[in-house]
Amino acid sequence: SQHENIHDIESMAFTSDEFLSNGLDNAEMASLADVSLESALTALDRAIWCFQEAGNSPFAAKARTHRRSIQLRLDLGSKCDGMSVNDKTVVEMGIAQMMASLVKEGLLFEVLNVYRSASPFLSLYTKEELERRFISKIEFRANERNIHC
Repeated sequence: SQHENIHDIESMAFTSDEFLSNGLDNAEMASLADVSLESALTALDRAIWCFQEAGNSPFAAKARTHRRSIQLRLDLGSKCDGMSVNDKTVVEMGIAQMMASLVKEGLLFEVLNVYRSASPFLSLYTKEELERRFISKIEFRANERNIHC
């Protein structure tokens, strides 16, 4: 109840532009390399709320995709040991779908993060193909722009 009251007060005090700005700040904070995955989730929750309050559905959708990716990376951290080949195949399919969603939203830095987290679950063939066709190109573009992923 108190949490809802805080949101109500913020809603009355912020303009749409302020919500948008606050959402962008939180989304950017979630993307920083030195932020824990748990802190990134919290920042993305705030960003999603701000984007919704600002009425910006595209940014809210992008933040939700980023949030699902962070949650996937957290979930992957606890799954590696004792998985069957079938389980790894299912996980690999989920990873592929997430990477496709991230590319669609333009979140290429997060594609690299998912790839690094997912490597233990990927077949050698999948890793090599992703590296050759996709990951190396993203890393090249990041290096070209002097962006550290």
